[in-house]
Amino acid sequence: KIAEGYIVISDRYIESSIAYQSSQSDEITIEWIENLNLFAGEPDLTIILDIDPKISLSRKIQEFLEKFEDTLLLDKIRRVYLTRAEKLGYPIINTNNIIELVQTEIQKIVLNKLKLIVKRCLFCII
Repeated sequence: KIAEGYIVISDRYIESSIAYQSSQSDEITIEWIENLNLFAGEPDLTIILDIDPKISLSRKIQEFLEKFEDTLLLDKIRRVYLTRAEKLGYPIINTNNIIELVQTEIQKIVLNKLKLIVKRCLFCII
């Protein structure tokens, strides 16, 4: 579908795979996981939604907590996300704000990216 011009939105793509898998074992390196994901294709836009793990867990009902939801592991995962975001220039949105502010920030970033894509496509047609 991408080749046909469709826009694909994905939740938890390559960066999620890298952050979660590399945080579970010292034997699994970020580079190794990057190599495994080479076939997946590069996203045009990655946005990191950041939250302190303690706040995140406090928002969930205890009976719905998953395997990955202990604060030590989540802190490690968060550090991987934030380090990679800084290194690769991904926007980071603080989700400790009210949802309307978070949503507005996401919309601004996505709309700016779409404007760049449209300009690039128009330039290619001319």
